[in-house]
Amino acid sequence: MNEGIKYFNKQELLVAMKDDSIALHYACDDLRDDKEIALEAVKLKGSNILYVSERLQNDKEVVIAGLCSDEPEEAFYFAGIEIRFDKNFILEAMKYAPDAVYFHIDRESRDDEDIIAEYVACKIINTTQDELHSAVKNEEKKAVSYTHLTLPTKLEV
Repeated sequence: MNEGIKYFNKQELLVAMKDDSIALHYACDDLRDDKEIALEAVKLKGSNILYVSERLQNDKEVVIAGLCSDEPEEAFYFAGIEIRFDKNFILEAMKYAPDAVYFHIDRESRDDEDIIAEYVACKIINTTQDELHSAVKNEEKKAVSYTHLTLPTKLEV
């Protein structure tokens, strides 16, 4: 009857998830339907959305938390069917993981002009942010390389 289920207590499960990212897989249905647990699980690993209840697989906050994890593709791919066909959610979700969303929506949605425009805009923004981040890192490296130089204490004329 409860074969394979190890967790019936919320606090025990939250502690276990810190050591075992798929502990939710071994939780009872009530815990799989707990939003706090679902959020923690998908933040740890986007594919954990597989183990949350169907209701929470269609919860915008839970899916977005998964999109912000190290497995955004899995989080969107395994999200609930209702949310993956919700145009307004798709447009919002693009801001977090444009590739994960765009390449896992249905063909009709991929051909939607609004969705295409949002995807392109998000890709441009992400590329610009990545380039800026890289430029800042390069400047920081240059600044560190100059720290070993000693500056003259007097100006000789």
